[in-house]
Amino acid sequence: MTLRELVGLLESLGVTALAPLGERFDPALHQAILHEPAAGFEAGTVAEVYRKGYTYKDRLLRPAFVKVASEGSPGTADGGADVQ
Repeated sequence: MTLRELVGLLESLGVTALAPLGERFDPALHQAILHEPAAGFEAGTVAEVYRKGYTYKDRLLRPAFVKVASEGSPGTADGGADVQ
């Protein structure tokens, strides 16, 4: 209940949360922590959000920490290349 009231107050003052899951990666709003192949996501899109970001009246307060999908098969960490 307290969290709901706090979020409502912040939104009324112009603070909005960024939840970019599935959106195209934007370095102005997101900080990429990890680039990794992800099933069901196109390369260059946000595959996972580790920490929400926030804006205040269209100014960035805190970037969202995200995992960005890269090309390659999801089962390999090296993007699908054979390692010998």
